[in-house]
Amino acid sequence: MPGSLEVEDIQIYPPRLAEPDWQTGEQERWIDIAITVRNRSQETIHAISEIRRLDYDPGMRTLSLGLSEPELDPEVPLDQLSLPALTAVPPGDSVILRVSVPLVIRRLTREFDVEEIDISKLERVDCRVGYGDAAFEPAIQESSEQVPEEQMRQQLQAWQETAEKAQEPTRAESPRRRRRSRKPETE
Repeated sequence: MPGSLEVEDIQIYPPRLAEPDWQTGEQERWIDIAITVRNRSQETIHAISEIRRLDYDPGMRTLSLGLSEPELDPEVPLDQLSLPALTAVPPGDSVILRVSVPLVIRRLTREFDVEEIDISKLERVDCRVGYGDAAFEPAIQESSEQVPEEQMRQQLQAWQETAEKAQEPTRAESPRRRRRSRKPETE
């Protein structure tokens, strides 16, 4: 199974406004990212289809997008662990995994301050997709000395292989712009 999944392409769409916040009415700007993956094997593969890790390097203008289970970080509380969303990728087929990222990433620093990182100048995306030959199902053992979240994280890491790609993303056209640019059909 190693090498069975390939990240073929990464496309980013122009920023869009999210739904207004119900309390403040503010609208955040988001970018949608389409990651095309191809199954090179003869069996169905199950790929993680949600962001599990997100980082941005302003100096390199690189967005690191992790659709894979990250290594255990002692700084991240285990109670924040959840089962990943999975997408089946049939043998020989390509599937598009779609994720959305805020144009301004807010993250908590070690000093418990909120750091805001503007990613509008991104030039490169490093993408890592975790996958397995069967849908992930945790096998939590109540008699274990490890807490269930720790067991699940270790099982996820053992379950997944990873496919990676770093590229300057293809700039996709906004769906709204595509609709406007179509010429009306004549009869």
